[in-house]
Amino acid sequence: MRHMRDEALSKDLDPRRNIYVVGIIPELNFRFVLGRDSSVAAEVAQLQGASDRVRVLLGETMLAAFFLSTHSSKSGRDQTVSLHIEYKGLPRRLIAFAASDGAMRATVDVPDADWQGALWRDCDGGILRVNRWLEENRRRVYGSVVQMRDVDLAKNLEEYMGRSDQIQSFIRMDSTDTGDATQVSGYMFQAMPDTSADQVDAVLDMLGGRSASEVLSGIVDGMGGGYSNQNISVLSHTVRVLKSGNFYTYCDCNKHKVEKVILMMGAQSASELLESHGVIEVQCEFCKRHYQFHKPEVDVLFQSGAGESNAS
Repeated sequence: MRHMRDEALSKDLDPRRNIYVVGIIPELNFRFVLGRDSSVAAEVAQLQGASDRVRVLLGETMLAAFFLSTHSSKSGRDQTVSLHIEYKGLPRRLIAFAASDGAMRATVDVPDADWQGALWRDCDGGILRVNRWLEENRRRVYGSVVQMRDVDLAKNLEEYMGRSDQIQSFIRMDSTDTGDATQVSGYMFQAMPDTSADQVDAVLDMLGGRSASEVLSGIVDGMGGGYSNQNISVLSHTVRVLKSGNFYTYCDCNKHKVEKVILMMGAQSASELLESHGVIEVQCEFCKRHYQFHKPEVDVLFQSGAGESNAS
C-alpha cells in the first residue's frame, strides 16, 4: 500500500474512474474541488475486508477528507486531514486520512457490516472530528469536533464548514455501487471573500440539481487532455483549472513508530505481553502490515530508550 505518486498526471489515467480537479470561477468568486474515485475505494475496501455498503462509506469518507485537505492553510503549505466519524449505527467508526496531493487511506470498526435503508443511517448525535497537519513536519495545526445530524455525510460536511470555518459551501457526493465496484463522485464549491448574493445564486443555478458526476464530467470534458493552468467554458461560465491529479493509496506506518508505541506501553506491560505470547505483534489498522518484536529486540529497545532518557 506504500504507493508513490507521479508528479505529473499519468497519461494512462482514466478520468472516468480516478481524478480530482481544483479550480476557481473568477466571475462568480467561487473556488471548487471535484473528485471521482473507484480504484482507491476498492483497494482500501479489500484491505479492510469491507462489505459493499461499507465500501461506499469508505469511499465517501476519504473523498470528504480530501476536500478538506485542499482548503489552504494560512501559510499555503500542503496539508493532511483526518476525519474521525463515530455514531451508533453500523459500521460504528470510520477514520480516513487524505493529503492535498490525492493520497488517501482509511479504516473501519465493523468492516463486514450490512444493513438496510439509508447509507448513513443512525448517525444522528454522532461525532465528526477533523484534524489538520502540515505535511512538512506532521505538526497538528487544527482540531475540531462537531455533532452529526441524521443526514448524509456531504450535508454534515457542508454544515461543518459553515459552523467551524464560516465558509459558505455547497457539497454533494453521489455513489454508485454495482456489487463489483464502487464509484464515488463529489464536488465542493466554496464562496471566496466578498462574494455577493447574486454570485451565490448564479452558482446555485449553475449546479441546478445536477449530480456530482455530471458537474465533474462537464469540467473534465472541457479540459480536453490539458490538466492545469487553463481556462475552459463550462455551463456558460469561464472556469480556471488550477490543479488536477489522481488519487492513490498510502500508509505511513513504519517500524520506528511501532517502537515508540511499545516504549509508551512501559517495560512491565511489554514484559507481560512477551511472557504470555512469546512475541509482541502489532498490526497496522490501515494497511494491515504486521510488525513482530521478540524479547531480545524489546530488551534492546528499552535499554536504548533508557539511555536516551538519561542523556537528556
